[in-house]
Amino acid sequence: MANMMVKRVMETRAALEPVLKKLGLKPNVRYLDENSQILEFVPTSPDGKFSPVRIIFEGKDRSWENAHLSIGLWGCRVLGQTGFVSWKKFHASRFEVKAESEGRFEHLAFVLEHHEPVPAWVGVPNCIVNPNFGDHYELVSQFFKDAQIEQRYQEGQETPVESFRFRDESGRDIEISMRLHDSNATLRIDGRFIEEFYQLDREHLVKTIRDLRYQDPYPTYKG
Repeated sequence: MANMMVKRVMETRAALEPVLKKLGLKPNVRYLDENSQILEFVPTSPDGKFSPVRIIFEGKDRSWENAHLSIGLWGCRVLGQTGFVSWKKFHASRFEVKAESEGRFEHLAFVLEHHEPVPAWVGVPNCIVNPNFGDHYELVSQFFKDAQIEQRYQEGQETPVESFRFRDESGRDIEISMRLHDSNATLRIDGRFIEEFYQLDREHLVKTIRDLRYQDPYPTYKG
């Protein structure tokens, strides 16, 4: 199987060299499971972009006959006046790969050029890494229009801590922080830890934000 994927990569690189060079991409193989591997197109430079187009090879022979395209639909959201943007994959569509060798790579070249590369997020200035954080911005800014965003890269951590910072009705400094792949978000008031909550629990976040906006004062300790 490994030899077959090496063959797929070599023929893809050779056939698509002009378009890959133009887009700043190179093929890369990622293991999905024992019966599936992904051929993705990643940036050739550290500050480059990756392609939303992936080729999924299924079956032990890793043949083109058992391959399909997965194309992500990505969108860029401008987060108010904070200076930050948030990219998110909203959907992925499946398309068949031409099993016949004739015209296969011409079609793949067209698909790669048609679907523009998107940022790799990590290390990109003013680009939110955690799409959940981007989802929550609309809610936070609805109640606190002056909410600002902080992004802190810490030593030994690949992904940053991303935080909302604003002042509540009592003038206290509020910080709601989360990190990509962490389960929980953290709430601090005037630097003091208040609680952790599941960062995908939108209902809890709504209650927290509403309480900070309308309950005077919001409790500084939850027992």
